[in-house]
Amino acid sequence: MPDYKEQAARFAATLIKPGMTVGLGHGRTMLHLAETLAGDGSLASTLRFVSSSAETEKILAGLGLHVGPLSAEARLDLYFDGCDQFDQDLNALKSGGGIHTMEKITAAMSDGFVLVGDEGKFSPALTGQYPVVLEVVPAAITFIMHNLSLQYPGATIQLRQTETGPALTLRGNPLLELKFEQLPAPGPLNTSLKMIAGVIEHSLFYRMATKAVIAGPSEQRSCTRPIPHNHPWCFTFPPARPSNTRCLVLSWPFIAHPRTINLRCCFNFETFCLKNIIPGLPDGATLQLSPQ
Repeated sequence: MPDYKEQAARFAATLIKPGMTVGLGHGRTMLHLAETLAGDGSLASTLRFVSSSAETEKILAGLGLHVGPLSAEARLDLYFDGCDQFDQDLNALKSGGGIHTMEKITAAMSDGFVLVGDEGKFSPALTGQYPVVLEVVPAAITFIMHNLSLQYPGATIQLRQTETGPALTLRGNPLLELKFEQLPAPGPLNTSLKMIAGVIEHSLFYRMATKAVIAGPSEQRSCTRPIPHNHPWCFTFPPARPSNTRCLVLSWPFIAHPRTINLRCCFNFETFCLKNIIPGLPDGATLQLSPQ
């Protein structure tokens, strides 16, 4: 039987260009991607790697790839990771490994976050098949569970356990599993969970991925997050090479000085919607595309 995760990983490797700084997540698909890249010595010698997973760091080093600490980087070109499930808007659930806090940090640092896996990971909408996992401050466990029970009375809330006791992250924090029969709308769920004091991070990746690469019996394909072309934050400009950088100047009514953001056009987007990347921008802000 074909290994579709390996096929997807090989397809994903074609997105990586010489000189990039690349982040890899955790799991078998990332192992395939690392092995694929290590097999191309001329490309691999130009790349720098980081990972959200200590296990993947060891694999990268064992393959002779240039891997460094995540804390040494301010930004990455691309971050690749698998997931349990993703939807048509590339919202994703990553509940298994319990390292979603580091995965979200790595994804947020990246100009592009690419989901990689077999086509069985895709669902038109996220379902209740997988729990939303919350990394929490130990002293807040009872408080958080009480708040969750009030907000989501039909959900099951439990402390993740191992054979030896509660499952803990590398930082010593416990994990809560929030299981729904049907997952609520991702946007409000993302916000409500983040607003509970003591929740460090949760495993719903809302509007973070920019691309997905999947393989299955029918084909290998990639998809990008849909862009609303009539959105007021949407700009169209001539295609740019990946090495090009353009600037968007942002200003808010309540901020005296404009803020400039440099954007690396990793995927040759002709149309770019800033709110797809920074969904929290206020509607009162103004944008101006600077000259090349």
